[in-house]
This record gives sequence, structure tokens and C-alpha cells, in this order.
Amino acid sequence: MSRYRFTEFVSEIQAEKDIFGNTLLNWQKYGWLGYDKPLETYFLQLDKDEDYPTIWYGTKWLEIKSPYVLTALIEKLFLCSIKFNQEIIDALIHERNSNYAEIEIVKRLEEWDNRYREQSFAFQKEYIEEGFVKNVLETEYNLAD
Repeated sequence: MSRYRFTEFVSEIQAEKDIFGNTLLNWQKYGWLGYDKPLETYFLQLDKDEDYPTIWYGTKWLEIKSPYVLTALIEKLFLCSIKFNQEIIDALIHERNSNYAEIEIVKRLEEWDNRYREQSFAFQKEYIEEGFVKNVLETEYNLAD
């Protein structure tokens, strides 16, 4: 399983907070992403040393199949365009592809990558909310549309 710091992956970002109110500084200190081989998914976490990550996507089998979907998710969380480190994207693709022995599966996944590198990926509001782990001490939170 690969694991990269958020700051290694995100080259340029203009936002100061995500849609849940977590600061960019929190993401720089406690943000992680990578590829989980057993679940065959990419993941994104904001883990502020609490009992459970504050934000956590990629907890289900094949949930996030492309690092380009991961980049779109991060842009959705910060509501802005972001420049990402292509070397890490390439390393994530290589790690995922080396997980499969069948060339046909790799070809299909590369087609997925190519499709979502070129066009935007839309997420339903419910999916975004699902990755947010509400702190038990908080009584409410707001999501930007």
C-alpha cells in the first residue's frame, strides 16, 4: 500500500479550507492519500490523530479506480482548480497496474484513466457527505453546493 502526504500530491492550491471547514494547514499536516492493494482502490484521508479519520474516502472495494477521480474529488472538496504532482499520479497508476496479472484489466483501467484525465468527474452530494466523519461533539455541519 502506497501512502503519500497531501503536500507531496498537491502542487498548487488557492483555497484555505475544504467544504467541511478543515484548513489547508490541517491537510498539509494530516492529509494522506495512496493506493490500497487489498481493496483495489485509491484513498484520501485527513487523519488529525483522532480515534477515526475526519475525512476518509476509499474504504470500499474498487471505490476509486483512477487517481484522476481522486484529483477530481480533492478539487470538489476545496471548490477550486488544483495543480497535482504528475510523478505521483504516474507512480499511483503503476502501483495499481502492477496489482493485476491480466493485461485486459490493465487496459480497461488505463482507458478509465484517459477518460477522466480529459474530462471532469461529477460526484453526488451524498458521496461527498459519506466520506466526512462527523465529530461526535459537533452538532451540525454545512456543505457547499
